[in-house]
Amino acid sequence: MKEDIEIVGLGLLLLAFAGSLLLIRPDEKLVREAVAAREKRIAEIQSWKESAPLFYGLRLALPFDGTLEDRSHLGHAVSADRPAFHPRGRHGASYVFRDGNYITIPDYSFSSSGTWAFWFRLEEDYDLNTEMRLLDTNGAGVIFNDGELTAYFHDGRSRVMNAPLPETGRWHHLALTWDSANLPEGLKLYLNGEPADTARYSGAPGFPTRTLRIGVSWRGLHPFSGMIDEFYAFDRALLQEEIEELMETPAPETPWFREEQAIVCLSTAGKS
Repeated sequence: MKEDIEIVGLGLLLLAFAGSLLLIRPDEKLVREAVAAREKRIAEIQSWKESAPLFYGLRLALPFDGTLEDRSHLGHAVSADRPAFHPRGRHGASYVFRDGNYITIPDYSFSSSGTWAFWFRLEEDYDLNTEMRLLDTNGAGVIFNDGELTAYFHDGRSRVMNAPLPETGRWHHLALTWDSANLPEGLKLYLNGEPADTARYSGAPGFPTRTLRIGVSWRGLHPFSGMIDEFYAFDRALLQEEIEELMETPAPETPWFREEQAIVCLSTAGKS
């Protein structure tokens, strides 16, 4: 009788042990779901790369379609003191700057090569003698003053590029590129898709991280009066042909990933 009890007790212990193994064993369904999610992610990234190669290296995307959402994969924190949108822009809605309102993006980091590109529109009654800052980081920026459009970029020295002031009351496209692979003309200013001016570039920004302000200087002075639309920033210098394509292309509906970022994303897909 005692032996029977010991056998039954041993059997119960074995069952309990087997049950514990089942509890810690990964569920096959969860494993299959994780694999499927990862494969889906690979397909999505490949689809994005094939359908939107222009947006490779996108670091900041502000389409201003009724929100301040950064549509790049970095998802920068974007804030405004008095958000104001206009239903009509160059692509969809646009952002309106008036009476000193501005946008702030803290901790914006610069790469050795890059591009800023956006649409802007000056108010028709703009006073040519009034200085306005379209954007400013205390290291790079775009200024309107004395009948000229000026872009500056600090790389150990202050580099300046100029273009004639464009017609007020109409949309214009501006792009500023810096290219570490082409130092003699590494800085380029484009207006409406055409080269406007160039400057030498040392190959490294003098300011790895800055607060980016749109519509005002970094000190909060010289407010811009007008509208901005489709603001993009890249970690590579776009070619002229790409800038021309970008001018006619709305922002992507989904965040765009660089290949190495996609690998990081894939390595964690389906994991908890």
